[in-house]
Amino acid sequence: MTKQELIRSIEEKKRVEATTLEGLDCSDLDLSGVTFKEVTFIDLDLSASKIAKADLEHCSFKKVSFDGMDFERVHWQGLEFHECSFVKSDLSHANFSDIVLQESIFKEADLSRATFSAATLTAVNLQQCDLKQTNFSGSKVIETTFSHCDLVSTNFFQTDMSGSKFLDSTLLKVVLMECALQEQEFTQGRLHRVQFNGSDLSKSRFDGADLTQSNFYQCDLSFSSFKGAKAHQVIFTEADLKMADLSGADLYQSNFDKADLESSDFEGANIQQCRFVSAICKGSNFRGAHAKYADFSHALFEKVVLRGMDLSHGNVHAIVLKESDLSEANCHALRKSDPDLLAAEQFTYKPRSQ
Repeated sequence: MTKQELIRSIEEKKRVEATTLEGLDCSDLDLSGVTFKEVTFIDLDLSASKIAKADLEHCSFKKVSFDGMDFERVHWQGLEFHECSFVKSDLSHANFSDIVLQESIFKEADLSRATFSAATLTAVNLQQCDLKQTNFSGSKVIETTFSHCDLVSTNFFQTDMSGSKFLDSTLLKVVLMECALQEQEFTQGRLHRVQFNGSDLSKSRFDGADLTQSNFYQCDLSFSSFKGAKAHQVIFTEADLKMADLSGADLYQSNFDKADLESSDFEGANIQQCRFVSAICKGSNFRGAHAKYADFSHALFEKVVLRGMDLSHGNVHAIVLKESDLSEANCHALRKSDPDLLAAEQFTYKPRSQ
């Protein structure tokens, strides 16, 4: 269809069906109120057009520019976008239902309070975007890059995030529960009060990140790294931390109750006032860790390195120590009572077999 045919069709019936619009300059057209059904848009510049209020049904867009356009509160359903550009577009409060977005760019776009329902985003570039209160719950966000984004109260509940990356982005009160997040890169990131509950974060990196008051309840964090991270009051309850590296991390008042810490590394970490109640520590390394007032009640320590660890004032009620190295550890004023002070037992240590 030529541009003249398009204009004539719009003027006559305000409806365009089952056709292809390719290589046209539509930047000056007013498409408001026009119905497009099963139309394919290819290599078009729509950046200055008025398409936001058009009715789009089962259309597809390839290499189309929507840069700088105002799509606030638009409702798009069943559409496909391939290699499209939404640079500096206003998509706040928009509703995207059952759409497909592939290899598209949203640089500096406003997606705040937008909703992606049953959407599929693949290899999308979300750079410097406003994603406050955006909802991706139940969608697929695959191999997508969140770079220098502002994510506040953003919802990714039960979202497939395979291959996606958060680079130099701020995450505050974000929900990432029950997500596929393997091999994530959160190094040096700011992740305050993020809910990761039940997500697979295996082989992810949080080195140097600020994770204050975040929640990793029942997460798979095996083979992950938290070296030098700041993780005050973080919940790791029932998490899988096998082979995880938490060396040098500041974990003040964090909770590791019933966590699997097999072969994990806490060397030089600050674990003061942390809880390790019923934690499983087999082959773990706590060399030189600072554990004043930590609670190790009912924890299993088997073949654990505790050399040079500060355990002073720690609670060791019903702790199990098997073949662990406590040489040069500070065991001053250890507490041996349960939380209710109903029972106390003699704390004994059997030296590691030579």
